[in-house]
Amino acid sequence: MAKRATNSDYGQSTVQTRNGKNISLSNVQIGEEILVQEGNKLIIEPIYDIIHSEKSKFYRFIHLTVFKHHQNSTYSIGISLKYLIFKYEISTSVFASEIQLGDHLQLVNQDEIIPEKIIQIDEIISQDFSAPLTPSSTNIVNNLVSSNYAEARNHHLAHLVMQPHRLWRFILGLKQIIQTDFDWYISILYYFPHKTRLLHIL
Repeated sequence: MAKRATNSDYGQSTVQTRNGKNISLSNVQIGEEILVQEGNKLIIEPIYDIIHSEKSKFYRFIHLTVFKHHQNSTYSIGISLKYLIFKYEISTSVFASEIQLGDHLQLVNQDEIIPEKIIQIDEIISQDFSAPLTPSSTNIVNNLVSSNYAEARNHHLAHLVMQPHRLWRFILGLKQIIQTDFDWYISILYYFPHKTRLLHIL
């Protein structure tokens, strides 16, 4: 059985802003500039939208313990089971739930991306889920290179499908904040494939 936990038990998920400050992922705002991965480079991009934000419901997360070989220490990361992340060995994305002991993830160390080994995996139940949308469809959460997307299996296809939404957000202006958890475009993209099982193809 998964252990019930809160962000305070394992530390909040944070992203790095342009000025180098780490802020809670749940507190980021549309238009804020954060560290992301574009190709093989680390760059700063604005947040175009918050495509999902939920602070009251409980979700299944995994708690990953990573061995930082360059510092001879361990590091903990909490992430939703259905969130897409990237192994160091392959270029395609995988669900966090598919990560296994011994896998190497892409973690940021200063100005470079390095492989770090998973040495322990625990499942927990936790609150506070937030998913920002950036031009590259990536973000760096707790130094982990990850996708903007959950549920959809293919990061690159999801990035392509979300291009009209990113363009719309850019034209509309980044100061226009959407109050609902899902807007109509994202709702269609999520619910239709989910009902027809096409979500597992995306």
